[in-house]
Amino acid sequence: MRICQMCLIVVFGVLFLAEGSWGGKLTVETNRDRPGIDYKSFFLSSPQPDLCLAACAKESKCDAYTYVKPGVQGNQARCWLKSGRPVSSSNSCCTSGVKNSKVVLTTEINRDRAGSDYKSFFLSSPNSDLCLAACAKDSNCKAYTYVKPGVQGSQARCWLKNSVPAISTNGNCVSGLKIDYLEQARSFAITKWDGSCSGSRRDWWDDMCMGWRKRMGSKGWEQWWSNFGNVRAQKFADNSKVSWGQDDQWNGMDGGEAALICTHGGHNNSDGWRGSMHTNDGNGCAITTNQMQVGPASGGNVRFLHLSSCNSINWNEMGKWWGPAAGRVHVVTGFHGYMYIGSRYVDEYKSLASGGFSSGVAKVWMSKMHHVDHWYNGWETICPMALGFGENGEQSNNALNEKYNDRWDDKAPRSMTYMYYPGCDPDGADKLPN
Repeated sequence: MRICQMCLIVVFGVLFLAEGSWGGKLTVETNRDRPGIDYKSFFLSSPQPDLCLAACAKESKCDAYTYVKPGVQGNQARCWLKSGRPVSSSNSCCTSGVKNSKVVLTTEINRDRAGSDYKSFFLSSPNSDLCLAACAKDSNCKAYTYVKPGVQGSQARCWLKNSVPAISTNGNCVSGLKIDYLEQARSFAITKWDGSCSGSRRDWWDDMCMGWRKRMGSKGWEQWWSNFGNVRAQKFADNSKVSWGQDDQWNGMDGGEAALICTHGGHNNSDGWRGSMHTNDGNGCAITTNQMQVGPASGGNVRFLHLSSCNSINWNEMGKWWGPAAGRVHVVTGFHGYMYIGSRYVDEYKSLASGGFSSGVAKVWMSKMHHVDHWYNGWETICPMALGFGENGEQSNNALNEKYNDRWDDKAPRSMTYMYYPGCDPDGADKLPN
């Protein structure tokens, strides 16, 4: 398939893998299942889907849930909490839902938050989690108070609040508030290899990374970075691939929703991409695609992975990205052949962040990073690449349209759509097919 955008021709191909702020809320999908990406399950005290929803609302790690009716997986109703957003399917056994943002609701025992009420109602049973769930489902709710039976009537009562009132001690109440965490952009950059690993100095690389990250911050995302001596292999490797991997820990690559890595890169048939590290943490001076698994299925969060690194998606080793994609990352972007570093590229990384909120991130990457024999590029050609993943060709192709603030389902990578400029002829790699 060929399309023409801004007079630039881009070719798509599809590869198939054989089967083998405020306003956040949780949704309710009746008669829907979301199988997969489970990190916890338990039986419920009563067969009420809202109790499962509440359990998800209370955990920052939970992105989706599935409630299973009694008699399907045991005599009791069962709740499954998920670290990603697996695809929804029709099933009368279940009620499922997702978070539309990184929302968490707190539980404050023996505390009241009087005032700012916009709704109140009696509850079907005296369980404060049912009040918490009501707040979690309502985007207008910023706090709640549960009142025990016998205080304001014979039944327990729930009060929903459109602001956060002051807290006070009251043994008849349970209260809580809604915390809407920011999505997070993480960057990793090296300019000077003055640690135990070697590499040519590139003074503007951290500025390119920082330009993207700060622009993401201006769009409402939290900024997080780890540079120079902190760029070590364990932060990018997954422990499902190697025992020493720590990418899904608090300081690892997979901790945020989008990540940008700015470092020297190479490639070979066995490893795919080899990204240079600053310091050897005992696991070598390079991270490879064979050691990576990115996304919620591997305990992380990254939906968009950007690689400002030479040959990070080399045409001949493109298939090596199937392994990292098993974590259900949505989009991976990089370069076929050499890319270049300099002051004039900083604005392109800023533009990536700006454009990725109104257009597909992968497509913005392609348009901003591509250059043919340009003077400020030293008359060299740059050939960007983008990969989208999904369960079928339609989904993987559509992944290239996903924007940073979209929270699309995390799909098993059975199909990969790749985007490139036909005939692009960079240094450091063969000319791309026409």
